[in-house]
Amino acid sequence: LNAGCGLSVGILGGASSLDDLAREADVLIPSLAKLPKILFQYSRQSAAAASTHASSASAHVNGASS
Repeated sequence: LNAGCGLSVGILGGASSLDDLAREADVLIPSLAKLPKILFQYSRQSAAAASTHASSASAHVNGASS
């Protein structure tokens, strides 16, 4: 279940079935060893999205976007 986290990662080879993981996870990985790479990629994407959102909000507040 999603615990209100930004990213739900399913790790294959655990107690849950592939079907259960596919329904609930945002991303599936073959092993825990891949988790650092996935988290790094997600953090970069999140930071880029936040930066874009902040720039857009700033432009709107300053009257550039009407």
